[in-house]
Amino acid sequence: MSFVKRVKKDKNKKIYVLVCSKHLFKNNDQIVKKLAAFELWEDKDYKFVETFALLPKVSPATKDICEKWSSSYWPLNWKGNNKENQLRQIYLNDFQMPSLTKFNELFDILNCYKPNSKDEKILTLFYNFQNNKVHVFQDQTRSTKFPIAHSIINGIDAICSSKEDAANEYLLQNFYVISTHEPCQMCAMALIHSRINLFLFAKSTPYGCLTNNDFCLADFSKLNWKYQVLQYDFLK
Repeated sequence: MSFVKRVKKDKNKKIYVLVCSKHLFKNNDQIVKKLAAFELWEDKDYKFVETFALLPKVSPATKDICEKWSSSYWPLNWKGNNKENQLRQIYLNDFQMPSLTKFNELFDILNCYKPNSKDEKILTLFYNFQNNKVHVFQDQTRSTKFPIAHSIINGIDAICSSKEDAANEYLLQNFYVISTHEPCQMCAMALIHSRINLFLFAKSTPYGCLTNNDFCLADFSKLNWKYQVLQYDFLK
């Protein structure tokens, strides 16, 4: 619950601290014992003033709701709407975005691709919008026994290895990437490092880091690159 602040201060400058979830300890005595291990003593260093703090189960959808909940219950952090942060839509002009017809053509290529039966059907397509070339790569972690032979990593490695410009050998700024599955953190970070423009995927995954409720790696403000993320189930 990263949208919840841990500490609040009232008008009298008293500080209130959220200790933990109510499911972590059965009673206050267990908390007292735990804090004593850090030489924090009840009535000397702290005092229980409330058993529970009332918190929302989900993050607020708007800034106005965040402010209302913060004043009525407990202070919250406003980081923007989760869904908007996860899959932020950046509407590009016709010179930057391929037409819907082109997207359907790329979807058909992935749907018709026949992967090696030994591996999972996790496919990633790299589309170079400057020369209109298409490359498709498959997850090969099973057949190669190489744990990072993911389809995205395979694609980046193969395309960058074949580039003639050594100065920009790792840059894929003229590529859109379409994948059957949401990428893991390693692959999502590799796409940032490669400076792609757009990433589209069909299915979410438990290990994916683009549709997490609190965090989207492709739009992380502390990194030096961002790419547009779209989700559309094109699989037949």
